[in-house]
Order: sequence, then structure tokens, then C-alpha cells
Amino acid sequence: HNNSLKSVFFTDINTGFIAGAYGTQLITINGGINWSPQFAGTNTTGFTISFPSANTGYVGLYIGKLLKTTNAGANWELLTPPVSSNIGYLQFTDNNTGYLSISNNIIHKTTDGGANWNSLTTGVAGQIPSFVFVNPNTGFGACQTGGLIIKTTNAGVNWQTINTGFAAESFGRIYFKDVNSGYILTSLSNMLTTTNSGLNWVQQITGATQGISDIFFTDLNTGYLSSSQGNLLKTTNGGVNWSPQSTGAT
Repeated sequence: HNNSLKSVFFTDINTGFIAGAYGTQLITINGGINWSPQFAGTNTTGFTISFPSANTGYVGLYIGKLLKTTNAGANWELLTPPVSSNIGYLQFTDNNTGYLSISNNIIHKTTDGGANWNSLTTGVAGQIPSFVFVNPNTGFGACQTGGLIIKTTNAGVNWQTINTGFAAESFGRIYFKDVNSGYILTSLSNMLTTTNSGLNWVQQITGATQGISDIFFTDLNTGYLSSSQGNLLKTTNGGVNWSPQSTGAT
């Protein structure tokens, strides 16, 4: 079977993790040249990964489970998430402060490493499949329909709605590598980009032939795209060009 790669995350330019279907978890220590399996203690699909530091990381799973490691993935403990639904996306801005979303318009926040969670009001009605924080205060969220994104500058207390102008697209993953430079992965295997903190967006062609599920940059120039068919693309020029990389996931 094809091993769908759901999420990719790098803790530095060399060390990265991929979560996918059927319990797939891969690790690289050489910038994505080689990948090796890593056991996370579950055979369920991992949707989303966040490592706020080199040793502390979290994985949100398909069946509403949340895993945490404090030793760079060698061992994982099971946490109780605020909901039992599929965890669509999560991100931690430090070892204790994190956010997660499910299949609705609510984002949940923890400040104690996932032990307790509070619900944040986003001000939009549609599903928020993903979000990203570029620093402890500034974050962006993608609305699945309507071409809308949301933005906060006070750690999720308040959210501003921004119209991207691409209402016909279905939005998936949103990612910002800094406060100004951002990306949205869409239903048509395309990518939207902004250079002014989400105010204006243009379409960028990636060359991917399958649906793109996640994007991550290790610095301003080096980035990765993971696809629903188990493929990985890499850029070394800030997203202008993308080239296939082998992960061994089939």
C-alpha cells in the first residue's frame, strides 16, 4: 500500500521527522538524504508533528490520541487531548505552550505541556484544518472554505479574518517561515504564497503531481513538501524550485 505522509517537521537543518499512515514514523539526521524508521508505540496514522525544542516533541494522531517525547523521539508517552476526535493539526511554541485543532472552528491551547487545554474563539464558522505560530504571539490559521485565513498577534486571544481572494480553493496546510513569508497548500496541488504577512497572496507551482499534505522550512531557503503518495520534495532557494527526495516510504 502507499504510505501517505501526513506531516514533516525539522528540529534543525539536519534532524527531521515524518509521521504517516500505518504507524509510520521516519527520522533523518542528514538533512533528508536518508530516512530510517522510528517506533512511536502506535500503529495508527500520525497527522501532525511539533518539536518546540530538540528533545521535546508532540504527535497528534488520527484517532484522537496525543503522544509526547522528552528525549528526541526515543520514548513516547500518551497524553489525553481535549477532544476524542482526529487531531488535525498541532503546534507548540515552547515545551509547555501549544495549540491543536480538530474538524471544527475551534483551536485549543495548553500552557502546561498538554495536561490541560482551553478553547479559543476564532471568529470564523468554517473548519480550520491547520494553523502556524511564527513566534509566541503571532499565528495564522487556514479556513478550509471561503478563501479565508485568520491571524492573531496576542497568542490566540483575538483573531483577525483576512480574505486571500482564492475562494474557489479548499485550503489545507498553512505555514509561515517568518512573520511575512507564508504558504498555503490547496486542494488543487497548488501553493499560495505571501510576502506581506498574509495581506496578499499569489499562486506558486510546485511541480508536484499528487496532493501535498505538509510543508516545513528549516531556514529561509531550505524547505520540504510531503505528499499523500509518500513522496518528499525539497527546495534550497526559498520555494522557487522543488526537487524529489527519497524517503523509503512506499
